[in-house]
Amino acid sequence: MSEARNTGIKNSNGKYIVFIDSDDFINCQVLLDFLSKDDIDMPDVVFLNAVKYDKGSVSYFGEDYQPEKILNQSKVEVLKGLCRFRKFPGSAWNKIIKRELIIKEKLFFEKGIYSEDIEWSMRLFNAATTFFYLDGCYYYYRQGRKDSITGTVSEKSIKSLLYILEKNAEMEFNRDISSYLYSFLSYEYLVLLFIMTSKNIECDADIKRRAYHLRFMLLKSNKLIYKLIFPIITLFGVDITGRILKVIRGNV
Repeated sequence: MSEARNTGIKNSNGKYIVFIDSDDFINCQVLLDFLSKDDIDMPDVVFLNAVKYDKGSVSYFGEDYQPEKILNQSKVEVLKGLCRFRKFPGSAWNKIIKRELIIKEKLFFEKGIYSEDIEWSMRLFNAATTFFYLDGCYYYYRQGRKDSITGTVSEKSIKSLLYILEKNAEMEFNRDISSYLYSFLSYEYLVLLFIMTSKNIECDADIKRRAYHLRFMLLKSNKLIYKLIFPIITLFGVDITGRILKVIRGNV
């Protein structure tokens, strides 16, 4: 998928780019509504609503965007608002992105890894400066997809997420947004610990050691609940913490 997206970026010529997965579909009228607006500056990123669909039934995705926390707000306030979400909004398909920003910041997708949207979204949020929210149901996401990292766990999915976290841990984030970006990373870090305890996976000592080392990200986030998990990992290690997370999954 990364190679196809990168090819699309290089061959695009419009002002904005959207990424649509092959088994999903979109409401084109929402895009036309946005492009017809003449009372807004052209933002770097536009957030859009999505719904899940399965055999004709539709349910809301659960990303409760609050327009007042995005429209006419600074980058800091926007990221602060996004941190309210239980899940990191790291998908590429629920955003419209200015093509000029993608080209300027070289926001291409890394090849050969799973969860490449997470790695890409971290660079996007670090680079973008202006944001907008467009109401209306735009994206229809097929329920029960096989590409969910928590739905289908493999050794490659674990190693890919671990690699993404290690890569971002070395990035230079802007100081005023650093704690929010580390909150996004902390969420994915807990996902990593969660999937490492899957019954069909036996993580070797090196993976556990590298995962344990990354616990420092929790202290850099702006969420107290993440900070409180740090001493649990330090005391009990990644295995036991992963099992604890499975018990309290609904609260993290």
